[in-house]
Amino acid sequence: MGLAISDSMGWTARPLETIERRGRGTEMARLGEIVREHEVARIVVGHPLRMDGTPGAMAEEAERFALRVEQALGLPVELVDERLTSWAADQWVAEHPESGRGRSKDEIAAAILLEDFLARNRGNGD
Repeated sequence: MGLAISDSMGWTARPLETIERRGRGTEMARLGEIVREHEVARIVVGHPLRMDGTPGAMAEEAERFALRVEQALGLPVELVDERLTSWAADQWVAEHPESGRGRSKDEIAAAILLEDFLARNRGNGD
């Protein structure tokens, strides 16, 4: 699970880390640590919709995960369409091979997703 984080003003996003999915307790504990360490106020979760925009099994799992995160961490969680973020991450790495070194594709895709979310929500009081 790739993670990204925004600056305090909500203008930029950067890859943070990858959490290996070994079990709900382990990943939720690590997310909690990150929330405290970085004073996170909101969490954005990728919503893997099908290319036609309809939800499938993976989207439903993301919805359940978002609900678990919201309940466990007590923070607002927003589901954001993540279609083509992995493709965009591949393109970014191809264009910036030195900058992408040491980062997983999931982390880069998470940063792209968060950057898009921030851009769409600028000026909305968010």
